[in-house]
Amino acid sequence: MALTAWAVSVLFTIVYSLFIYHVLFEGNPVIGSWTFDASLTNLLLSIFSQLYAMLLAGKGGATASSFFQLSPATDWFSVLKFIFRGKFRSNWGLIRLALPFMGLGFGSVLKFQNSFEDYFIKQGVAIDVYAGNMPPDVSILGLISTSYLDGFFDTWSQQLLNYPRYATKWKMDGCTKDCSVSFLPGGMEIARKVGPLLNSTILKGGLFNNTESIMIESAPGLVAKFDHLASDFEFVMYEDCRTYQTPLGDALQLCKKQMGDSVAAGWKACPSFLQFTRACASQLSWTQTPITSKTLFTAYRQNATTVYSQKDLSIQHVAPRSDPVRVKMSEEDMDLIWNRIFLPRPLSSELDLESINVTISRMAWKYRTYTEFFPDNDLHVELLQNFLAVPLQFAVTAMQYANYTLALPKDKWTFPPELITTATGGRSIKRVRGIAHGNWVLVNIDATAPLT
Repeated sequence: MALTAWAVSVLFTIVYSLFIYHVLFEGNPVIGSWTFDASLTNLLLSIFSQLYAMLLAGKGGATASSFFQLSPATDWFSVLKFIFRGKFRSNWGLIRLALPFMGLGFGSVLKFQNSFEDYFIKQGVAIDVYAGNMPPDVSILGLISTSYLDGFFDTWSQQLLNYPRYATKWKMDGCTKDCSVSFLPGGMEIARKVGPLLNSTILKGGLFNNTESIMIESAPGLVAKFDHLASDFEFVMYEDCRTYQTPLGDALQLCKKQMGDSVAAGWKACPSFLQFTRACASQLSWTQTPITSKTLFTAYRQNATTVYSQKDLSIQHVAPRSDPVRVKMSEEDMDLIWNRIFLPRPLSSELDLESINVTISRMAWKYRTYTEFFPDNDLHVELLQNFLAVPLQFAVTAMQYANYTLALPKDKWTFPPELITTATGGRSIKRVRGIAHGNWVLVNIDATAPLT
């Protein structure tokens, strides 16, 4: 029986150690047709460590009692008295005594120190696609209708950075509590199959209908970083700010100032009592008051692998694949974009004029609502940050729109080659990733126990 117990403990040690190495060290939760997600792995760690402790402490196994020539009926209190009275003369005996508890303790504690990571299991087709994001190209603004531009900005200024299809919170060194960072990988909806035309989405044809998730590998994305501006920072009103008005008596003031590769931006709207009396254009004293809704906007370009849900196209997880590289945000480019959104052109259609008026009125209404009814909330700053980030998300869409109209120059009929990557179908799960030193200690305990 003793030999059988020893053989069982050796076999169990080998299997358990291989499991720890494969699932925790290598971080691969797939063994054959079995998938060990985070919950199952955590459960097995607890069960295996307790089972192993029972094997080591069993009557026929290698126990401290047999080492000390004690009977199985001897209680642990008597064993401890024996050890203390012997003044710890046998260190090896102490190790044997502790092994069951060390195996159980490390197995149980290890799961609390493990980290939980997202893991993608490839289970479907893989195709070449144009995907990712790129900095805005203002040279194509003239090819896009004002109504289309205004509709996009009006829609996404409210929620872009919180919308799970297009943005996710991001970590960046040096970003403190006065700073927020979001990553915009582009989104599944703007990804296109590689080909002469850019009108074939990767979902067209049903290639990924039977997959839970879709992974876009190492595609360029854009990082939007917003820093708090000091309370004493002020814009020069006649240089940095411009007021955009509607024929219905509403108005919006936007300010910007170049600060290195970043742009300081701020905004405010005509107050309610002036808007109600349609005096926003005649009583301009409100345009001279200090801007309180302001932020410092910085953009970066960074490659990342993004996994999307096939069901609702939301971002499931993002893994960076390169260091962030700063992209200059130009005050001049920002001015061109704002003027295209809020100012009519000589040949603007009736729809364009209505879109401009609606966009100004809606943004002004939101500002008044946030600042006049919720003065202690920073929603007005969040709305400004969304508005500033919209061009980052709109860049690829603008290229596609211009491509559909066949108005692009020939050299821009296809996307830049850096946007070419691979889309792969599969399944996304949570896996357990162990701490290296903790895993090694547990493996060494398991390997040593049968030898005692």
